[in-house]
Amino acid sequence: MRTIILLLIVSTTAITSCKKEKQNTIAELSPEDSIRIYGDTTYYITGLTDYTMHPLDRQIISYLVEHNDGIQRKVDISLSGVPANVGATISKQSGYTPYSSSIELTTKFLPSGIYPVTVHAKPDIGNDKYYTINLTVEAVNKKECITEIMKYIGGNTNIYDKDEQKILFDNTYPWYDHVNNIFYLNRALLAYDPVNTLLNSYTSPVSVSAPHQPIVMDFDCYTGMFSIPSQTIKGYKYATRDTLDFNISGSGTVDIDNGVYKIEYTTDSGSFVMKGNFLWQ
Repeated sequence: MRTIILLLIVSTTAITSCKKEKQNTIAELSPEDSIRIYGDTTYYITGLTDYTMHPLDRQIISYLVEHNDGIQRKVDISLSGVPANVGATISKQSGYTPYSSSIELTTKFLPSGIYPVTVHAKPDIGNDKYYTINLTVEAVNKKECITEIMKYIGGNTNIYDKDEQKILFDNTYPWYDHVNNIFYLNRALLAYDPVNTLLNSYTSPVSVSAPHQPIVMDFDCYTGMFSIPSQTIKGYKYATRDTLDFNISGSGTVDIDNGVYKIEYTTDSGSFVMKGNFLWQ
């Protein structure tokens, strides 16, 4: 029988593989072992082991497809069982041997755990083969989570009215206190006076210079959700620095594909929307 060899080279970390029916874990599978396990050596895949990622991560797996009998064969590669919060793209899904390609995996706020993804190899001659990639997402603590997120959401954001039609304020920004492990929202708009904006509008204090604590936030790296728990904040008039207490609460999400994040929050004076860039891609 004419044969094809499929060689997969995995960068940095790897993936666990096994035949779908027999679930045989393989590492550097030889042609002889391929005959013993599969009874078909038109092609085979080598070097597959478990693959580990973070809740928000990107890795590229490069591989080379080759034939085993001196004759070019067409081999198609596809994936199935990919979780909803995982992006998986194959740079070249089909080709005649020998050819190189890669699989790019991105986890987009995926809960920790083990996720099996099936790699399907389909040759023009010979049997289909199935391998299981056990994608392991590591658990992270709050400090690791917020530290990672702050790489992508730093800088000032815009505060809009509740209908997102008008920018009311543009000097709000997230801040992370590494020592005390507290995630802040600094200079958030608490009350807005459309007539005497600078004189009568109130904002929250900042973590560095203000005598009162700013707005405390949280972020869940497994879901991509912001939360502002209900709390009372001493607001400052933007110009005079007079103070007034405000109750505030809210929540928000990250839109990775469009590179933005949005937090909607409510105070005693009304509802506001904060929007900023999420520079991960």
